[in-house]
Amino acid sequence: MPQAIVRRSNSGAGLSVAHNIDEVRDSLTALEKRKLPFVIRDALNDTVFAARRAESNKMRRSFDRPKKYTWNSPRVIKAKVGEHTAALYIEDQSIKGNAPAKYLKVQVEGGKRRAKAFEVRLRRIGVMRPNEFAIPASGYRRDSSGGISGATIVRILSQIEGQAGVQSTLSETSRSRRRNVKQGKARFFVPRGDKSDRGINALPRGIYQRLGKRIKAVFIFVEGAPHYRKRYAFGKAATKTANREFPKRFSYYLDRVRP
Repeated sequence: MPQAIVRRSNSGAGLSVAHNIDEVRDSLTALEKRKLPFVIRDALNDTVFAARRAESNKMRRSFDRPKKYTWNSPRVIKAKVGEHTAALYIEDQSIKGNAPAKYLKVQVEGGKRRAKAFEVRLRRIGVMRPNEFAIPASGYRRDSSGGISGATIVRILSQIEGQAGVQSTLSETSRSRRRNVKQGKARFFVPRGDKSDRGINALPRGIYQRLGKRIKAVFIFVEGAPHYRKRYAFGKAATKTANREFPKRFSYYLDRVRP
């Protein structure tokens, strides 16, 4: 019975599924040999899509309330007739923000996390220091994935960039900003973190929300990148699935071409 051969990429975020068909080729009939390229293609593609589902499910179990964008990030390169491999990899391109392959790398390998897109923007305008990272404050409301919502981050960037005299590319316009102030909606600010100051600038460095007289921390700035342990072994679930599924799918498609 033919078996799958799974190889990991050097990046750790991809793998290929091949086969050892040559070991059983001599036992095939002339018709089966003629149809073999189609059998291999269909068996490999069924296998790699099953492996993709296994990896996606593994992500959902490994992380705390991951976003769909994360657990839907495994991608497939299908095999074509005459080709002998199909591939599975984590999405490494993104129109905006970090691609999953980039932000999941630290979860696969462990180590220090990269600066997030909004942290880079705040560093660029001097609001955050080069060695600072933003950690969600305890007690601030989270979205269904356990993080600060994207809409909140958009408002934070728009307001703080405006305070710094930078033309924001985000969605809160000057008109909506004035309306929000008039309606008493939350405003965001970054204190200097000066302990000698008796006012709000004595607060620990971070991003705060002011709503009326109430002030609540949204992010706290820490020095040095947060360190992550290895939480997700990419390819382990896919390899187990490929080893199980390929022989079954190969036999299924081979049986279909037999008279």
